[in-house]
Amino acid sequence: MRIAVLCAVAACATPAPSPIHTFGAGALDRVTATAFDRAVNLYIAGWFENTVDAGCGPVAGHSYLDSLVASYAPDGTCRWSFGYGGRSGDDANAIAVDDAGHVWVAGSFMFDVDVGAFHLHEQGVGDIVLVEADAATGHVDNAVVLATPGADEATALALDAKGEPIVCGVLDSQLFLAALGTHGDVRWQRTLGTDNTVYACSGLAVDETGTIAIAHEAIDFVAHTCTSQVDSFTAAGVHGFTFPASGCASALAYGPGGAIYLATDLGITALAHDGTIAWDLATPSLASIAVTGDTVWGGGHVLEQLTLDGQLRQLDPLADTTTVSALAAGPDGQIAAGGQFQYQIDLAGEHVDTTSPSDGFAAILPLQSAR
Repeated sequence: MRIAVLCAVAACATPAPSPIHTFGAGALDRVTATAFDRAVNLYIAGWFENTVDAGCGPVAGHSYLDSLVASYAPDGTCRWSFGYGGRSGDDANAIAVDDAGHVWVAGSFMFDVDVGAFHLHEQGVGDIVLVEADAATGHVDNAVVLATPGADEATALALDAKGEPIVCGVLDSQLFLAALGTHGDVRWQRTLGTDNTVYACSGLAVDETGTIAIAHEAIDFVAHTCTSQVDSFTAAGVHGFTFPASGCASALAYGPGGAIYLATDLGITALAHDGTIAWDLATPSLASIAVTGDTVWGGGHVLEQLTLDGQLRQLDPLADTTTVSALAAGPDGQIAAGGQFQYQIDLAGEHVDTTSPSDGFAAILPLQSAR
């Protein structure tokens, strides 16, 4: 299959590394999450079908939907990649990396699946898997399963200051938040929705004090509406504030002083550290958000940049067939964007064409792009 680089054709002799990486095999291929380490290595998680090449060589799929994890050096070269999946739909929805050289990926699997040397047995109608890998080599060091007899899926992940994972999603059709130890043992768990409503966890972040913020929504598929809110928890799992949000929540991020920035289908809402609203700005529908320095980034079918107090700096429309579903801030102000596109993409100063109707992409955006 292919990796699109600066030359974007297989005939190039020695293609130079590129800040934009694409993969696809003509099916449901997508980057769902991006992350940086302190050395500005980029990590991505996503989905793929068939066989794809994210830059380190072919990764073979097993079924309808499989999980992909890959890493790139600051110069754009692929460091490693691996995939995993079973006989049905599997996904990797979130990724995070710590300072000790560990990368964690959260998602779900159906039926039995092999993740590295770990053979996982399905216990319900889809189970949660947390994969821990060596950030330098991609070697899978651990695979933790959270499962009930019902439908389980992890959709958001963050690491605290100790490198211990915090995960949010659905267990047995109920919204949950859990803090795990470095070996995958559950330290504490909270159930946030106990009725028959369809819930989704769309955002999770941990600030420097260990305070946790999550964005989640209750979905009414009949009326095509949702009710969203933001909740905070201490590092020990004690509930703090609840903020009822407008629109359908898609992502959140911490900013300076414990401020929380929430992306929704209506725009961006900023909350102070105590959950009171600071400002609200209507923009095109957003699927991702990140904060770096004095800039708030939002992504969807647009890329937008705002000041921390809500002043719009720049709004760049993207093609309707391009969706930025993941944004991550780097240690020196870099921004990594990831998502899905069809046939062509213009991003990070590059244009890439493919013949596929659906490819995943990840790009490191130029530092000088804010203006």
